[in-house]
Amino acid sequence: MSNHEIIVTKLYSMLEMAKELAEMREPALEGDIQIVLALVSDKLRYMDPLNYYEHVTQYE
Repeated sequence: MSNHEIIVTKLYSMLEMAKELAEMREPALEGDIQIVLALVSDKLRYMDPLNYYEHVTQYE
């Protein structure tokens, strides 16, 4: 697995964790977690332009 693939895989793990945190609806995290979701989603679109992994765009 290349370094790029490892990074994309880890970003997807981060995205899944951020989605889980967003579902908890913790008031202290609400705005911040939406920003994290948008940033990670945007970075995945940039780093995975061939759609090797499924894209998540609902947070952008």
